[in-house]
Amino acid sequence: MHKSLSTLVFVYLLSLGQLVASHLGSTELPPATVLRSPGAPSPAALPNLPITQAVAALDDPLDTDNIQADILAGMHKNKEFFFFFSVNDATTFKAKLSLSILPLITSTSEILSVNTQPITAVNIAFSHTGLVALGVNDDLGDPDFVAGQFSQTTFIGDNHSLWNPAFAGTNIHGVLLLASDTVDNINTELANIQSILSTSITEIFLVFRQLQQLVPEFNKFLTDNSLDVDELSPEQGSELLDARMVGRWKSDDPVLAADPNRNNDFSYLIASNPEPSTENHFNQINCPFGAHIRKVHPRRDLDPSVENSHFIIRSSIPYDPEATTTEATTSTTSVDRGLAFVSYQSNVFNGFGFLQSVWINSINFPFGKVGLKFVNIPGR
Repeated sequence: MHKSLSTLVFVYLLSLGQLVASHLGSTELPPATVLRSPGAPSPAALPNLPITQAVAALDDPLDTDNIQADILAGMHKNKEFFFFFSVNDATTFKAKLSLSILPLITSTSEILSVNTQPITAVNIAFSHTGLVALGVNDDLGDPDFVAGQFSQTTFIGDNHSLWNPAFAGTNIHGVLLLASDTVDNINTELANIQSILSTSITEIFLVFRQLQQLVPEFNKFLTDNSLDVDELSPEQGSELLDARMVGRWKSDDPVLAADPNRNNDFSYLIASNPEPSTENHFNQINCPFGAHIRKVHPRRDLDPSVENSHFIIRSSIPYDPEATTTEATTSTTSVDRGLAFVSYQSNVFNGFGFLQSVWINSINFPFGKVGLKFVNIPGR
């Protein structure tokens, strides 16, 4: 359960990707307020990507010294802070950005080795209005980036009433992402950056993109609608319903995988008939059509050439604490919590915009199924 909130689009400095961000919440968050991952540390949940080997194997290797850390490998930190700002003095800002801030920006190369990982990783991104404020008028070949997501709210299915007014205009010029293992580390680096930029920026302390999640209410829904399956207890039936709605167990293993090494290398096809076919594409044996992972990544439900152009890289993090005993007992949320969503893509429309509007918001996706009636959309 979540509600999607206001969205901005930023282009990353020193990067090939773009960042989709949004916010709901107070504009008076103290500097010590950070997004944090409850429970197990984030790095334990992140796959060990063969980035170094993959880069070395390319005929035209990526320049990982010139790509910010969060895009390809993730910053692998337990705590993250999103610092939004507006540029007041472009001349001063650009001078300090080049001389003092750029050396603080963490590259992919730095994050891949424990010997070069900083205590606090820093990335920076700019909106189109931010680039214009700095004298850069290039549209980067992406009209959606120029227009901004506020003009696309109907297209992606957002409700204007859920937008924070601060994001409805064009005053947000950029965002700094700071990630570390402790709040104190982040606050120390943030204070350093603030002292460097001084009055050249106006600060806005806002939580990044919130997808609010009503966890106690969702858990009650699972209990009330436990799947009645032979040899499963009611509790196990609830866990199975949860897994089939999301497409993954809470361990992050896909609901269909018998092999734990296939966490991210699998399709929804029947094992006994591994080739795409009418039978395969019209079944939900392995994973429901409406499961979140099948809506956003249909794998072999589509021709790979179709799906590949819509790939995104997500680097999200949960925020605020797990449900309390009182919340669990009453099945009522009393503390705001959820997911801070971050995605990177080379084209805003082909990435986030397309996934949200064409696949996720479409009742009939994956397309082409005959004789099936969809009542709810667990993947939305």
